[in-house]
Amino acid sequence: TLRDFWTWHMREELQHKSVLYDLYQHLGGGYFRRVSIFVFIIFYYCTYGFKIYFALINADKLSKKSALLCAVGRKSFFIKSLLKCFR
Repeated sequence: TLRDFWTWHMREELQHKSVLYDLYQHLGGGYFRRVSIFVFIIFYYCTYGFKIYFALINADKLSKKSALLCAVGRKSFFIKSLLKCFR
C-alpha cells in the first residue's frame, strides 16, 4: 500500500540524515557553522521564493497588494513552510 511505501521512504530519509550529520561532525562541523548556514538558507529561501512569486504575479498581471496579502496571510503555503523550519 502507499502508506507502507511512504513509511519506508521516510525511514530511508532519516537514515540518510543520520549518515550526513555524522559525516558533518567528523569533518569538524560544529553548532555555530550549522546555525549560520541555516540562517543563510532561510534568508535565501525567502528572497528567492518572493522573487519567483512576484515574477508569477507580474506574468498574470495581478494586483501586487492583494497577492502579497495572500502570500503572507495566515493560511499561505509560504508562511506554513517557513514555520515548519522552526519546529
